Amino acid sequence: MKKKILIPIATALALVIISFPIYQIFYDGAFVGKTHNDIEISDEVVLTNKSYGELAKVGNKLYYNYEPQSNVFDLLNYGLYEISSTGTKRVYWGGIKITDGSNLFKVDSAGENLIKSYSDLLYEDISYGEIYSYNPSSKNFEIINKLGKSTPAQIKACKYVNGRYFYYLQNSLYVQNGDMLEKIVDLQPTLYGDESPLYRFFISSNCEVYYIKPDGNTCVLCRYDLSEKKETELTSVDLPYKEVTELYIDGDKAVIGLTSDENNISQRNSMYVADIADDSNLQELLSKTTDYGRTLIYDGRLYFLKHKSNTNAICSIELSYPREESIIYEGDITNIHIVDGHGVYFTDSNKALYRASLNGEKLETVFG
Repeated sequence: MKKKILIPIATALALVIISFPIYQIFYDGAFVGKTHNDIEISDEVVLTNKSYGELAKVGNKLYYNYEPQSNVFDLLNYGLYEISSTGTKRVYWGGIKITDGSNLFKVDSAGENLIKSYSDLLYEDISYGEIYSYNPSSKNFEIINKLGKSTPAQIKACKYVNGRYFYYLQNSLYVQNGDMLEKIVDLQPTLYGDESPLYRFFISSNCEVYYIKPDGNTCVLCRYDLSEKKETELTSVDLPYKEVTELYIDGDKAVIGLTSDENNISQRNSMYVADIADDSNLQELLSKTTDYGRTLIYDGRLYFLKHKSNTNAICSIELSYPREESIIYEGDITNIHIVDGHGVYFTDSNKALYRASLNGEKLETVFG
């Protein structure tokens, strides 16, 4: 009788002993085969208008949300990986998942902190401003900023720029002061009153807020100074379409994304550029006949993912004359994430992360 009891106990203990180191490897160990020690990463600050939450830069480190969806054997390897010139290691796992790792969380950078937010426009359960920061000691994320449900509305977007938190709530843009929110401006998403969120604002590195607002039959590009709490109207812009989906500011240029499809306001149909000091000087960068995906701005050029018949390409075009368009890289590309002085970071259909130099002469595997 005793032997029958001891055998199952011994078996259980053996399983615990065997599984413990395996679990530790899954949890915080480096994954062999995904480490690239020769990747130099600059500490250049990168500002993007939209953050899709897959790749973030903090100082000279990258944080990549690896969320495999095709190979069942990769599901144990999903999680958040820290990538630096000294190697790659997983810093957040969360346990074994039966399904794919999609919607793990979104990542962004907040000064020297990596942050994540559970806000997601695809779901009704949108957070009320809980911002988490990764703690390397506890190997977990801890809340560093929580507004709570006393906020005026659910958060549609949160951006951290130069020490300040900005929140896009229901049709209004706010800045956080202590535990309170201060409204900057009402941002009607469309001129037709549609309540779907549109990112019609841009925050510069010195926290100047740019946005477009209607003014009769035309629109006006405005700048808001946080220190003076003052709005300045910069230029009138006669938009060919009334649905503004994107806004970038690069030096003296304003880049505006527009769509003419009232039934699908997320569809990018055209991109225009305007000189901030010149009223109504709107010139087309990408036409509505161009099949393109995500766009990024860096150092006087627009970078975009161009969909072609059999493949995709990373292209760029100058904002100033002459507007030369060039192909940086062509191949298996699903999305572009960040652009800096070292190149454009992009992922392929297998969720591998690459970097193509801006002149197209060098391609590096960053993760995968």
